[in-house]
Formats: sequence, structure tokens, C-alpha cells
Amino acid sequence: RALEQLLELSRSLTAGLERGELLDRICESLGLLCEGHASAILHRDGSDLEILCHHGFGPSGPQSKRIPFSTSFSALIMSMGQTGFLENIEFRPELT
Repeated sequence: RALEQLLELSRSLTAGLERGELLDRICESLGLLCEGHASAILHRDGSDLEILCHHGFGPSGPQSKRIPFSTSFSALIMSMGQTGFLENIEFRPELT
């Protein structure tokens, strides 16, 4: 299943899609490859993170399209120079 998803994604990358549609396909593939967990691609814009695409956040999507960088999981991970995975945000209530 993971190989099928990667093959489908690789085909999408060469299909000449618009940026938004391409990002949506990448987010969907990430979510499926991570056993159905929600996924998003974020871009730092000043003191905020802007959600460029997302998948698996439910029918209404994330609560906001912008997140304060200073209280984000991304800021924590980047400050340590590591990669990371947060299985349950409830364990870190100080993070957005």
C-alpha cells in the first residue's frame, strides 16, 4: 500500500499540477503513509506559521490557517535541530 501511494505521488509530481493541488496531494499522501494521521505543510511567515495544505483534520479542517510560531511544535523541534512526531497533542497543552 505504501509503495502504491508513493508511486501515485511520483506520478502527480510530473503531471504539471498547480501548486495548491500538488501540495494537497503531498499532504494526502503523507497522511496515508503515516497510517491515517493528520498531516500538514506549514510555511513560516514572520512570527506565524501558515498552513499551506492539510489532510485528515476532519470535515472543517484545522481551527485556524495561521499558528503562532512561538507556541508551535515546529518551534520546539527546530530549536533542538531535530525531526519529531507528536502522537497526542494533549500531552503538550502549551503547544498550538
